[in-house]
Parts: sequence; C-alpha cells; structure tokens
Amino acid sequence: MDKDSMKKAGVITVAVLVVLYCAIVPVLWFVLKAPAIMCLGVTVIFGLIALVTLYHARERMKEIEEGLEDAVDNY
Repeated sequence: MDKDSMKKAGVITVAVLVVLYCAIVPVLWFVLKAPAIMCLGVTVIFGLIALVTLYHARERMKEIEEGLEDAVDNY
C-alpha cells in the first residue's frame, strides 16, 4: 500500500469507529430504560457528533487526494 492509501484507511477507520460509538450510546440509553427525553437528547447530541465527524473525514480525504500533508494553508 502506498502512503496515501494508508492515510485514507486511517481516516475511514477512525470515522467508522466514532460513528459506531455515536450510534451505540443512544441505543444503550434506550435499553437501560432512561426517560424518553434523555434518550432523545443523547441521540441528537451524538448524531451531531457523528455528522461533524463524517464532514471532517470527507474534508480530510479531499486534502489527502490533493496532496496536502495537513492543510496548513487553509488555516
């Protein structure tokens, strides 16, 4: 595997793990019979975290494809 493939695999792995974690936590709250409003709140918060993670993973994939090491030019 080349260097860029390893970077992409790392980005995908981290994004998948974070999204799975964000999906499991609200389910666990529901299984533990927490009040519905708390389950909804946790679901919204972790859903937003998952969306932000996916957005940043997509941006990082673009950076890797463009050959930018860490996109310092954008900051």
